[in-house]
Amino acid sequence: MRDIDLLLDLFKSQIKAINKVMTDIPDDCLHWQADDEANSIGLTVWHLARIADVTVTIILNGKNPMEQTWFTSGWAETTSYNPMGKGWMGSGMLTGFTQEDVAEIPQMTAANYRAYFNETYTALTQHLQALPEDGLAQNLEGMGSGKPVYFWYRLTIIDAMRHTGEIFALKAMWERIQKQVEETT
Repeated sequence: MRDIDLLLDLFKSQIKAINKVMTDIPDDCLHWQADDEANSIGLTVWHLARIADVTVTIILNGKNPMEQTWFTSGWAETTSYNPMGKGWMGSGMLTGFTQEDVAEIPQMTAANYRAYFNETYTALTQHLQALPEDGLAQNLEGMGSGKPVYFWYRLTIIDAMRHTGEIFALKAMWERIQKQVEETT
């Protein structure tokens, strides 16, 4: 198995896990927060999609930020939300957002979160599949400068795994609370 095949397998596992949790999820669970400053499942899935979008469009391909899937597929227009200029390096992917920035992010349906996630992860895996044999070792210019392609894929997959665990934990917490409410009523 080549290194690219291993990464592809990990990304496919992430895609499968997110799609599993987002299938038939109740809206109350999707938007529930464990506390006032915690991210919901929906927001966390949006964050994963934003990371993939920024990574594949800006960092790996060196394109203009307006060429991200969020803009080219009409998500910005549909939601009337432009995340650019906020957070880490103005990338608009939730990292480094203030609570006020987070409050501006529109809630979407599970189907829309899933669709945006799948679009960005498809773009990310297509980029990975198209790399030449030594493509992971190539150093990048621009926003990803000084780091090899592998660094950005590794960072993305580690973050995705961490957040996927968070998503499953949030869903389990919400389900336990619902069960307790049902038992007391």
